Amino acid sequence: MSVQTSIRIPEDIYKRVKHASRLRGKPVNRLIVEVLDREFTELAPDGMRADIGLADVIGCVSSAGLDDGYNSSRTGEFFAEGMVKKHREGHL
Repeated sequence: MSVQTSIRIPEDIYKRVKHASRLRGKPVNRLIVEVLDREFTELAPDGMRADIGLADVIGCVSSAGLDDGYNSSRTGEFFAEGMVKKHREGHL
């Protein structure tokens, strides 16, 4: 299924699109559809970008200024300690 729509674009952009379509041997319409598809391919099926969909939780947890030492800059260290512990316990 396709939908027909009309848009207004500046003349200089249209000239570039027309030139690109000639170079690629594709109709202007097909080239525009391909570009739009590429541009919006990261959108979820409902049309919402992940950063917008998760906006209410992004940044809600911060380790900045915590004195317990558990912050993201030390994840490698904690992972290594956990692996050593598993190895000692015979789980690796």
